[in-house]
Amino acid sequence: MELVPSFLIILKGKNKMKKIKKILKKCKTKVQMLLLSASIFLANTQAVFADIKPDPEAGKALVSPWISAALTILLFVLPGVFVIFVIYSAIKWFTSTEEEHQRQNPFGKLKKGIIILIIGESIVAIIKVFGIGWINY
Repeated sequence: MELVPSFLIILKGKNKMKKIKKILKKCKTKVQMLLLSASIFLANTQAVFADIKPDPEAGKALVSPWISAALTILLFVLPGVFVIFVIYSAIKWFTSTEEEHQRQNPFGKLKKGIIILIIGESIVAIIKVFGIGWINY
């Protein structure tokens, strides 16, 4: 073990203290500058008490193309989905056994599919009934 003279240990400790004091001084000035800039910023702001009224026409103009596009897609896709559903139900019915024929009612499924198709195709009229009549369709 090597013996280190005590004055070197004291010098190292003093250098560390100087570094710590220097870092603390830098942090103190940064915090002071931050507080000063924040107080200047807050002192220059003025409170505005204005009632903001939403513009319904701008909202309608913004949303209308999206709703119109969604309705167009719905009106063209829904009959195709119905045809696929009917074909799937028919294949399932014709490939099922006699016991499954007794448990399943294909006309009930077909009836539900037709009801969903009618409601889906009349969605434009339903939307207008509920007061969203500004859709140009």
